[in-house]
Amino acid sequence: MVKAIRKCAECGQIYTPVVKDPSLSYLCPTCASKRRDNAVYQDKICEKCGKPFVGFPSSKYCDKCVYYAKADAKKRYQTNKDNRRPLGTIDTCQRCGKEYVVKGGLQKYCPDCAKQANLEKQRERKKSQRERKKRAEAKKIASQNRIKVCVYCGKEFNNAVSGNLCSEECRKKQANLTHLRCLHKKGKVSNERMSQAEREQQKEWQKNILKSR
Repeated sequence: MVKAIRKCAECGQIYTPVVKDPSLSYLCPTCASKRRDNAVYQDKICEKCGKPFVGFPSSKYCDKCVYYAKADAKKRYQTNKDNRRPLGTIDTCQRCGKEYVVKGGLQKYCPDCAKQANLEKQRERKKSQRERKKRAEAKKIASQNRIKVCVYCGKEFNNAVSGNLCSEECRKKQANLTHLRCLHKKGKVSNERMSQAEREQQKEWQKNILKSR
């Protein structure tokens, strides 16, 4: 099976796609690596000391402060564990400050505020889902508009359907070349005929590659 050949949408380099990240298959490995690094690592400001640092999108603290943040989180967990609220006790609503009777371990709001708080959480969750869907659609459109290079003649073409040959003519020529290679391995085709077929394919390739440049 002949591997697909494509042209990078950013730098124009011709490459063979590697199936590490299908969403970035329209970029060469170098540009795809840069795109992943820019998407993962971001310039952030530490919420504890205010110093700038490079971290993940969800990072909040620099390398020094993250140790103390983990220690604080462990203390809070132990405090909450020791101060568990038995069902039927009285607690304060985190939204309006009213007192309410605890009916569940995860209850944070009084009955008057619970409905509105749940609606706000639903809106935030749906908003994030819409944003993820938009990003996925943008990646899909970019991958569909990728520039491919025909493995037989080297001509550039754009096709949303998977395939590495630009036309029916090239499909027939590539199938014939593959068949000749199989027969050559078995000793049924002479070296001269095999080299002639490969020279024809190389001429087509060089002619179209020079045109694209």
